[in-house]
Order: sequence, then structure tokens, then C-alpha cells
Amino acid sequence: MSRRICRSVCVALGFIVAGVGLLLGFYVFPLLVNQQIDDTMKLVNGTETFERWDTLPIPLQFKVYFFNVTNPDEVQNGAKPIVTEVGPYVYDEYRHKYDITEDEDGTLS
Repeated sequence: MSRRICRSVCVALGFIVAGVGLLLGFYVFPLLVNQQIDDTMKLVNGTETFERWDTLPIPLQFKVYFFNVTNPDEVQNGAKPIVTEVGPYVYDEYRHKYDITEDEDGTLS
């Protein structure tokens, strides 16, 4: 008789633990993750996200290559062009937003 009660209690506890696990795994955990993402991504003045949006922490790097045609007269007469590479010219662009205003509906301009 006691074995049957122990087995029933274990099965009941197993179902309860499985139910709580499913509830946490499929409802509570995704809700918490989405809430954390929403809180992190909001552009509120004074937050780290706003500062990264306002001023890019890493400059945009541009590499420009030019090619010089060394035989332009022959090319105009149908010859194959001979080109020499000039560059690369590398530029770092630092972007900063200015005159930021918050509209009545909460958007930024």
C-alpha cells in the first residue's frame, strides 16, 4: 500500500514539475527576455543606447582606390587600356547627430 502511495506522489510531483517547467519555458522566460530587449533598445536621453545612437563609438572607415589610365590616346583609338592603381586612400568618418528633438508622440527627430 505504501508503495502505491509513493508512486502516486512521485507521478503527481513529476506532472507538477513538468507543468511548471512548460509554463516557465514557454511563457514566463520569453516574456522576460522580450521585456529586457524592449528596455535596452529604447532611445531615452542619458542611456547607453541613446549615446551609441547619438555618436557612433567606432568610426566608419572608407577605402577608396583610383585607377589611372596611362595610355588614354591609344584607348580612344581602340587599344586596350593600361591602368595603374592609385591608393588606397583611407578615410575615417565620425558621425554625430545634432539638433535632436523629441516629438510629442515620443519619436526623435
